Amino acid sequence: MRRSLFTSRIGGFSRSPYESFNLAIHVGDDVDSVLRNRELLASAMGLQAAQLFFMTQVHGNKVYVVDEESDSSVAPEADALFTTRSDVALVTLVADCIPLLLKSESAVAAVHVGRRGLVARVFDSTLKLFTEHGITPDDIVAEIGPSICAHCYEVDEVVYQ
Repeated sequence: MRRSLFTSRIGGFSRSPYESFNLAIHVGDDVDSVLRNRELLASAMGLQAAQLFFMTQVHGNKVYVVDEESDSSVAPEADALFTTRSDVALVTLVADCIPLLLKSESAVAAVHVGRRGLVARVFDSTLKLFTEHGITPDDIVAEIGPSICAHCYEVDEVVYQ
């Protein structure tokens, strides 16, 4: 089975208010600090930073397939990354949304599950790619990472319904 992990904000190079292991370039952090954090993550995984694939998350249901032609320096607009490659790592960034990892012997997906993406069925779009590769739901392991809880996240009646 493929390896997976969830990171925290501890142990990186970013300064306040991003302290310290921020992996997101788009939030205003010093880019050099973020790149150093990404190198640190890659090194801890036995990879090069160029083997880490990120996405520009848009709270939708698009899944980007990382294949042999994919370039890790380009972050596609998507809310899930899927690959059958074993030489790369897929990364989803979250604050309060749910990081979902789906993995089998031959494929892996990193899914950013926010409430809008959940309603847009990002999970279903991702699962479809597994089945298109001959992988049954019984062959998939799902891991849900840390996210905001119901006590800390209020929604209005429209969202609740």
